Amino acid sequence: MVFAFRQVWRHNLVSELADLETAIHLFPILSIDVQHPHFNKDAIKPTSLPQQACLYLVSYLVNRTQMLQLGITAADGEGNIGGTWQFNLRYSVWEAAVATKEEEHTSAIIDFGTDRGDIEWERLESEGIDPRQFAGLFTGLLGRAKQQQQQIEWITYKGLYDVAYLVKLVTKDGQLPQTGKEFFRVVGRVFGAVVDVKCLAGHSPGLANTTAFRREELAKELGVRRRGKAHQAGSNSLLTNLFFTKMKRRFWKKKLSVDQESHKGFLWGINCRVCPVPEKISGNVGGVVVEHGDNCRCAGCSFPEQPLFRCDHRLSCSCRCRSCGSRLVPEQLFSRYRGYHPAICCDGNCAGRLPVRARRFVVYQPPVILMRRDFIVPCC
Repeated sequence: MVFAFRQVWRHNLVSELADLETAIHLFPILSIDVQHPHFNKDAIKPTSLPQQACLYLVSYLVNRTQMLQLGITAADGEGNIGGTWQFNLRYSVWEAAVATKEEEHTSAIIDFGTDRGDIEWERLESEGIDPRQFAGLFTGLLGRAKQQQQQIEWITYKGLYDVAYLVKLVTKDGQLPQTGKEFFRVVGRVFGAVVDVKCLAGHSPGLANTTAFRREELAKELGVRRRGKAHQAGSNSLLTNLFFTKMKRRFWKKKLSVDQESHKGFLWGINCRVCPVPEKISGNVGGVVVEHGDNCRCAGCSFPEQPLFRCDHRLSCSCRCRSCGSRLVPEQLFSRYRGYHPAICCDGNCAGRLPVRARRFVVYQPPVILMRRDFIVPCC
């Protein structure tokens, strides 16, 4: 088995994307990984949040950062590797700091610094790929593959953030959709039923207790050896593909667990299923017909309609806890309730008030964020 890491910078972007497009014809299974600025793990616990609150956190963080690297490994159904590409996007720490100067609270949960020794920061700034150019070329590649009716299968590992960054990449305004429903519709329309290897591991015999494993721990459990450096998008995408191939051979072909198809479309941290949107492509630009049944329960149909940024609560808001009745004091609630708190809306003064029966959550950021008087606390 040959493992070829192909580093892609600004000077060879067009030629390498052409090679990737050619490889997809024979190797349609694409394992992906995105490297992005680190997030404060104490401030982000997506598995402990309600789904709408989890999506708010994803949207908040992804819209304020950009990907550093995108790793793509192309393979076929037998596990043969067609190549691994690592796209290195332009990123300037100084520009990121200037862009967030008006949002000083972001430093509490997003690390824009250069303390990561695994990233070539200076080369990213001088030779990195322009994100807008890459977005246009990559979106064109996906469009041509869809017109040629190529069945691309996307594989991730704990891939909610990876998919979110790619959705941001292919959208026209470079921002995530405002509602969870639209977000999952875009995922289903562009990427189909994404396979999350971490979800698969939780339902495979002998791996049921590995859902908290890191990649290295799961690799040891499966007997898979990493190629390349850790914390690099190319190496991570290749490792994800090796996980997927190993589990197929060990479990599904021997019929020791539920078949692979039943686990497609589930992303780690989201309980709804993302199903591929049935499409009919015509010769006209944008001639896409979307058809969902009345009883469809996929994430795109069943997720709430309300925007991820729902209400206009401010620090002076008189919302109270639904459980204990006390006033919501940010400094206390964040540490006690891990970032969210069930709340009763403030006496009808909320601009986007939901019905009384609707379940409401106020999403909190670390105290340094909520000390700003002009910061809007979203309520969903």
